Amino acid sequence: MRVNIALFFALCFLICEAGVARSSAQATNCTRRIFDFTPISTTNPIVARIDGSIEIPVSEYRTYQKAEHESTVKEKLNLAQKKEILNDLIDEYLIVGEACRIGADKRPGFTSRMEFTHMMLLSDFLVAQEVTTKAKTAEEYNNLLDKLQNRLFDAATINVSIGDYDKLKQAAKEINETDQPSPRSNSGADAQKPASSAKAKIRKIMEDMPDSVLARYSDATMTNNVSATNGTVITVKEVLAVYSNLHAPRPPLETDDDLVKMIKPFIMPPLMADEAIKQGIEALPAFQNKVIENRNALLRIYMHGVIAAQANKELNAPGLDKRIKSWYQQNAAQYAVQAPDGVKTMPTYEKIQKRVEGDYSVDLRDQIQARKVRALRKAQTVEIDEAILNGL
Repeated sequence: MRVNIALFFALCFLICEAGVARSSAQATNCTRRIFDFTPISTTNPIVARIDGSIEIPVSEYRTYQKAEHESTVKEKLNLAQKKEILNDLIDEYLIVGEACRIGADKRPGFTSRMEFTHMMLLSDFLVAQEVTTKAKTAEEYNNLLDKLQNRLFDAATINVSIGDYDKLKQAAKEINETDQPSPRSNSGADAQKPASSAKAKIRKIMEDMPDSVLARYSDATMTNNVSATNGTVITVKEVLAVYSNLHAPRPPLETDDDLVKMIKPFIMPPLMADEAIKQGIEALPAFQNKVIENRNALLRIYMHGVIAAQANKELNAPGLDKRIKSWYQQNAAQYAVQAPDGVKTMPTYEKIQKRVEGDYSVDLRDQIQARKVRALRKAQTVEIDEAILNGL
């Protein structure tokens, strides 16, 4: 029995939002390679250095170009164009470095996401090793995945609180009854009112539910890395949070088999991650590189969020209308409309105001990022090997 996909992704969202309480085994240093982990060699020379310690090889440049500047891959670029792409890549390194400097990778929200990511990567690598590499057909893949999951699940001891299971069933029943469409709610505003009322009632059911333990699980062969320190308790509220977010008709929760199907997605990721650690997957260089790659992606997202927040702050500052109109006057030419006869006309500001406001906010965010990167470059030494870059 494979993990129910809808339940699994709802659970992923829940864990990411709530955070994961365990000690992480992943690397915490900020040694960086963002896009590619091919070792430096004579065939993969260094094309740029930051402060003499961070080395960017050709493979990193090429992978970044393909990921972020795909339209240029097949073009014959001159040195200036190649430097522009490389400098964009260097900017990403500087941003990741700044995130580490301010301790973004130590903040609870970030560490919880990394811990969840670490667990899911372990599961992915285990599936790749035990299923993907052995399966020749889709049917074989499904059978091998079932076998792996069932072996780990069957080895676990699961103790369910009957009283709390009854609470879960009652709450699930109330949610399903609340979520039934009203005969009078056909469309439009009349449909929106019952839907809004149902959501409010479901929220109330969730709020009133005590956060008691529905099930405890353990495995006699658990290590102290993942399962033994994370997720060995499932609460009624956790299950109900996932259940309430499923689309109707929701699965039944009346029998033991129903409950097993519901809680299996909660249990499988840590069990699979734990099995991966037992098999030595966590120590593989490919796995460690994948953790670093994901960490740096999250750090980039974090810093771009910081920049967006600063832009929003400036957008909400007094005098916005005046600043937007001033920006529009400086960039008015880009809004000119060319008629079939070649004559360009300028639409009124009022007609394109929403478009201008959107363009201004994007440009503001870009300007803030550019200022930040300029400041970071002043504090660090950036070296580019133009001979190697020009030969690419």
